[in-house]
Amino acid sequence: MSAIYYCPENSMLIPTNAMGTIPVGAFISGAVNAHDYGHEYYAVSASYPPTFHHPALQPTTIHNGMLSDFEYNSLMAQMNRLTLSGSGRGQMPEWLFDEEGNFTVSLQDIVELDLFFICVRDKKGSQFIQDNFPSEDCSLRRKLYEMLFDSQSIYNLAMDMFGNFVIQKMITEAGKEYGQKMLHLLSMQAPDMAFNRFSCRVIQKAVDAFTPVMLEPMLQAFRGYVLSMGTDQSANHVLQKIIDTVPANDYRFIIDEMCSSGNMDRMICNKFGCRVVQFCLEKLTKGCNNNGDLVKDDCTEAELIRELMDKISRKAFRYSQDEFANYIVQYVIKHRALHVYRDRIIKSALIGNILSLSQSKYSSHVVEQAFECASDNLLPEMIKEVFHGKVNQKNGRDSLDQMLFDQYGNYVIQRLLNMGIQIRRGKRQGKAKWFDVLIQRISVNVQPLLKYSSGKKIIETVSAEVGYPLV
Repeated sequence: MSAIYYCPENSMLIPTNAMGTIPVGAFISGAVNAHDYGHEYYAVSASYPPTFHHPALQPTTIHNGMLSDFEYNSLMAQMNRLTLSGSGRGQMPEWLFDEEGNFTVSLQDIVELDLFFICVRDKKGSQFIQDNFPSEDCSLRRKLYEMLFDSQSIYNLAMDMFGNFVIQKMITEAGKEYGQKMLHLLSMQAPDMAFNRFSCRVIQKAVDAFTPVMLEPMLQAFRGYVLSMGTDQSANHVLQKIIDTVPANDYRFIIDEMCSSGNMDRMICNKFGCRVVQFCLEKLTKGCNNNGDLVKDDCTEAELIRELMDKISRKAFRYSQDEFANYIVQYVIKHRALHVYRDRIIKSALIGNILSLSQSKYSSHVVEQAFECASDNLLPEMIKEVFHGKVNQKNGRDSLDQMLFDQYGNYVIQRLLNMGIQIRRGKRQGKAKWFDVLIQRISVNVQPLLKYSSGKKIIETVSAEVGYPLV
């Protein structure tokens, strides 16, 4: 008997060289090479494995009539071995459900009917398998893991929209008995899986479920991929999960690679990479006391902070002006555990550049945070630069005037004004004359300021504080 083939994509008519199109549901003997047409034909029975022949050597024969119920059910049972990498999704046989769409069979039945790999790629089927997955040792549980390992389909299912949830469930339930085998398989293609929006969840689940010792092969697999992973929409979450879960010594390779030549620029200036950098700092500074000093005996965290901050503080002027990196500079300035690096950044990157940075969209936010968080010995120097800065030779305006009327700089002045009000009310340390200087300069420029919404807001703030209208 000739091998019988069938195309399960029931929304399509399959082209042939000689006979136009094959009707949906027809079965074929002597099927032509699927790659010639961009579609696959599937064997009805494992007894008849697919063999491809050129149509010139063995013409295709289309049989009259549709598949019988037996042939159709047999087809569905065997498709799992051939469709896992296909573009079409496997279709669930209707006889599995009642009129309300509920399963009429058990998970044991699905496995025995060889329909597991069809169900796992279906929304309903995936949820059914998760809900009925055996948590205690039994023959069905052993069979499910053996099927997954023997078929080597773990990668395909992990990258599947619905299959990934079943793989996650099997990771959670694996324990030591099957966990090592699953980790071995996942580690073989872990970098590739990290870049897929579905399988990246599987990798994260594995990091959550297994111990750092068990995860070592997987962590080793990620070495050399940190930059590409950190700047990827999906893979960056894998790095964050590793940083959040394993000890600092086990993820220090991530920081080492981020800090290697040229990598920090690409990482910190990327919308995904900057989040990884900040997450590293957040994780490493969790164990600090009220003075902002690390109190752990293990010096690994301090070493990694130093490695990161040496790179960041060295280019803080540039990073302050970047769309994404400015958030990292702000984080460093605000975080008490990084006060040493905050002062270093203010001294090396901000002082002497207050005006220019205040007039830039992104760095103006950095300047605001610096005024808010600067130490008592640096704040007066920053204020002095604003009040007594260089005069613009073209328009005769000094730094304060230029910032007052700048689309970004005015926000820095508003921050200084609020600080002056807090000092005036005794809610923070500082000199009362700073507020007086601001009031005097704002009063002189009332009419020009009224032309701008930001200027009106400044006038309203001052009027409310002094108790009388400036206009």
